[in-house]
Amino acid sequence: MTFGSSQKPRGQTDSGLEKPLIMTISGDLGSGKSLLASALVERWKADRYSTGMVQRRLAEKMGITTLELNKRAESDKSIDDQIDAVFKNLKKTAKNLVVDSRMAFHFLPESFRIKLEVHPKVAAQRIQGDTARIGEGKYDSLDDIETAIVARKASERERFKRYYDADIEDHAGYDLVINTTSAKPEVVAEIANSCIDLWKKKQLGGKLWVSPAHLYCETDPETLDPAVVEKCKVSWPIPGSWPDAAVKAHKVGHSYVVVSGAEWVAAGLKAGKSLMPVRIIGQSDQMPSAELMQKWENSFNYKHI
Repeated sequence: MTFGSSQKPRGQTDSGLEKPLIMTISGDLGSGKSLLASALVERWKADRYSTGMVQRRLAEKMGITTLELNKRAESDKSIDDQIDAVFKNLKKTAKNLVVDSRMAFHFLPESFRIKLEVHPKVAAQRIQGDTARIGEGKYDSLDDIETAIVARKASERERFKRYYDADIEDHAGYDLVINTTSAKPEVVAEIANSCIDLWKKKQLGGKLWVSPAHLYCETDPETLDPAVVEKCKVSWPIPGSWPDAAVKAHKVGHSYVVVSGAEWVAAGLKAGKSLMPVRIIGQSDQMPSAELMQKWENSFNYKHI
């Protein structure tokens, strides 16, 4: 699938000359944004910019935690104005640029816009030794860290919707969304680089990528045809060559429930794949039964989050 030929591709000047590549990374705490940013900097020989450092320095200057800074920003827009000001001239960059910031996708719409997601329970485990990223203070347990992560995310989402009419959770604002809950960092980087390459060629590589181990299937694994599963495993596609809507799912909280394409999920689990493309076709509040989830775990020797 390609972009419409009647429109000038994003990333190209009026004269047709290629502009420097800007890649923006938004997403959840603990989702691996810094690791991906480093990989993109290396691959594309890019400069790096992170407004997370600006936020922490501003909080330190004010003598408060970053969580308190976010809370205060809900009623004091000047805080966001100070942070947003750093984006002023980034679009004029003469070099490839990687920008790590929650709102980078909004301020730099011409960029290749990436969002990383992660289940808050896994995020809490990843940043357990670096809780200053949430806000200084004492967290007595992983549950406390998870609660703080969820609170900060809700605070930021509400504030950005009110100030900018932009929803950081809406996939429509991004070119690529990767759920890193059960994904290896090197595979996240590989998928991102492949999709950027395709985007530069005016092609699509799949919007949402999720680990097979973070997918919940409504289909009983005992009913799957082993020959079909093996065929999917052997013919595992590369980004840009997947069958249209091979896997369809409902979003349920922090999870994804597959309603069609369970054979692909089974193949991914058997092959130890870190990521696969998924098309979201709606929201739901219904998870598969505990018995069915246990069947999948027993059949493919893994554990759901």
